[in-house]
Amino acid sequence: MKANIANGFNRTVLDQLLVKAEDAAVKVVKDKKNGSRDFDMVTAALDSIPSENMQRVVVWIGGGEYFEKITINRTKNFVTFYGKPTDAPKIVLNGTAAAFGS
Repeated sequence: MKANIANGFNRTVLDQLLVKAEDAAVKVVKDKKNGSRDFDMVTAALDSIPSENMQRVVVWIGGGEYFEKITINRTKNFVTFYGKPTDAPKIVLNGTAAAFGS
């Protein structure tokens, strides 16, 4: 298959990495307000994912409001946020650019 390069992005390589990440066992980390969780904060769940991760990781976020600034490092590959549509989580930045930076 010929590589499709647009804007310096090699689609063929990415597609192969996605296939490999999906073939591996999916890791699920839970962040829920009701006590049945692995982490108290979404940020802590993200911090548990190793840099250069090569498997799909689902961060399962329970319903409720989460007051934190979420930053996903670009070395954290294949991360999916999941929340139930019937009990959707809200991630709220309770601050300003002056306090948190941009």
